[in-house]
Amino acid sequence: MKMALKKVAFCLLGGVLVFAAGFFGGIQLGRSGFLLGTAAARQENPQPAAYPLMDLGEFKLSLPGDQVSGGALVSFELALELQEKKAAARLSADEYWKILFRNEVIEESLAQGANSFRNTEGLLRVSEAIVNRLNRVAPQSNGQPVIRRALFKSFILQ
Repeated sequence: MKMALKKVAFCLLGGVLVFAAGFFGGIQLGRSGFLLGTAAARQENPQPAAYPLMDLGEFKLSLPGDQVSGGALVSFELALELQEKKAAARLSADEYWKILFRNEVIEESLAQGANSFRNTEGLLRVSEAIVNRLNRVAPQSNGQPVIRRALFKSFILQ
C-alpha cells in the first residue's frame, strides 16, 4: 500500500512539474515572438497607404428643407482624398480646380437639402454624391477617377 501511494504521489508531482514547465515555457516563447517570427518579419506587414489630401476649406450654407422640417444652417470643412501624388500636384498647382470643386460642392449640398445632413447615413450619401460629382468634372489619371473620398474635417448643423 505504501509503495502504491508513493507511486501515485511521484506521478502527480511529475505531472505538475511537466504542466508547469509547459505553461511557463509557452509564456516565455510567446513573449519572445518565437512562434510569431522575428521582429523584422512583423515589421514587413504592409501599412495602409496614406493618400494625398486637397483642402477645400470651410463651407457655410443655408440649406433648404421640406414642408415638414425647415431648412438648416450648416458649416463644414472639407478635404478631398486623392488617388496619387501626381494628381494632387496637378490639381493644387492650378487654382481653377479648387474654385470649380468648391462650386460643385455648394451645388450638390443645396441639391441634397437639409434633411440629408441630419443623420450619419444621409451625410455618407452626401459625401458619395460629392465625390461622384467632382469626379465627373475632374481630370482623370490613367483612366481612373482622381478623387477617392470627401472627408469632413469639421461639421456643425443648426
